[in-house]
Order: sequence, then C-alpha cells, then structure tokens
Amino acid sequence: MTKTNNATTANTIQVRTMEIPRNMAFRSGGMMLGLVFITISFIMIATIILAIPGFLGLLVGFMIMYAGMPKESVDCVACGESYKVKVTVKDSKCDTCGTLNPIKWVKAGKKKRK
Repeated sequence: MTKTNNATTANTIQVRTMEIPRNMAFRSGGMMLGLVFITISFIMIATIILAIPGFLGLLVGFMIMYAGMPKESVDCVACGESYKVKVTVKDSKCDTCGTLNPIKWVKAGKKKRK
C-alpha cells in the first residue's frame, strides 16, 4: 500500500504576483479630487482662521482618495471567479467562496533598451 501526498498539495498557499500600474495616480478621478481637497485643506489650515474646516477637509480628502483608489481584477485560486481588488492590498477574500488569496504587488518593469 503506497501513501500519496495529496493532503499536503491541497493545503499549499498560492501567492499571486501582480504588477502595480504605472499611471496609478491618474487612473482615477476620485484620487485626483481627493488630492485637490487635501491641497486646499493645507492652505486653509495655514490661515489659522480656517483651521477646523481645514482639518475636516483633510479627512474628506483622504476618504475620497481611498474610495477612488484604482482596482484590478483578480481570479480566485479556489473557485476561478473574477473579482476586483484595490491596488496594493496584501490579501483579499473572494466574494463567491470566501477563500483568502494573498497578493504580492511588484512595480511594473521598465522596457529594456537594446
């Protein structure tokens, strides 16, 4: 009677390697709008009179930037379904089967010159 090693191969974790897009900051209008809010908020904070609304504007700007962060499509390792993940998130849970899929993000490589 021979033993098979199927139990250990079924439990291996597969880490996905994905590239961070080069134009990540300009892919989303929400990130640009959040950056405008943050810039105006810093000017408001510098005037001292508008410090409190400036801090609130800073919070709103960061929330807009987070909500407008670009997303990439990822295929689940277990069920094969495709779902969206925010760029630079280390791990994500599949919407369909609930499997946790670790992701390693790497910078997009430059083209080699000849």
